Amino acid sequence: MKLNKSMIAEQSPKKIFLFDMTFSLISSDGLLQTQRLERKLTHFFQKEQKNVSVKVYDSSQIDKEAKRADILLLTPLLGYAKDKIESQFPEIPVFVISKEEYGTLDVEKIVSKMDD
Repeated sequence: MKLNKSMIAEQSPKKIFLFDMTFSLISSDGLLQTQRLERKLTHFFQKEQKNVSVKVYDSSQIDKEAKRADILLLTPLLGYAKDKIESQFPEIPVFVISKEEYGTLDVEKIVSKMDD
């Protein structure tokens, strides 16, 4: 799914949902690094003037929330579930963020995967 400016400008925001494993019973907002990644992706799309929203969800919310997304991003810890998630939501592209991209918050590389 290409994220070109003309297509996005004519439509409602594309929704990218970022799913992460959460090890806390207190918060379902994802790990700190994932929250940073969400902010960097949001800033990147704003800077590129792309109508895209990015939202973080806990892995326990996949069944409930994923169907509303245009693109699903999985953190490296959740990458093992890619095949299962793709079979659950065959119409939605699913991408796994590499450990390197996640660790360095390399949004340009992550976005380039979605544009291919």
